Amino acid sequence: MRRRFLAMLMVAGAAIYPVASHATLTEDSFQLRSTGDLLDLCSASPKDVLGHAAYHFCEGFGLGVFRVLQKVDAARKTRMFCMPEPMPTRSGALTAFVAWGKANPGQLDQAPEDGVAAFLMSQYPCPRKK
Repeated sequence: MRRRFLAMLMVAGAAIYPVASHATLTEDSFQLRSTGDLLDLCSASPKDVLGHAAYHFCEGFGLGVFRVLQKVDAARKTRMFCMPEPMPTRSGALTAFVAWGKANPGQLDQAPEDGVAAFLMSQYPCPRKK
């Protein structure tokens, strides 16, 4: 009987694990200690209490970092990234960033601004000169 109870408990735990392992957003989530934190904010559900704030924070942070990197890039001899014409929409860029983050988990421990730079360089590489 005890063995059966433990087996049922393990099955129930396995069913709950994916939900329990996904952290709920808190005010601390906005501290942005890593690219992973930024990815959490950018992929927050609008149903979450802080979902809309997270999305707008992500959008503002991403745009701010992008603008600074554009200025730095303009002063360099070799470009870090080259944006296409027409420019992607903000929501399109955020969707691409979330997809990039999920596909590149090794990048998520770096500083969030470095993650945005890595995303831009991989998503919008400059053509190689011949």
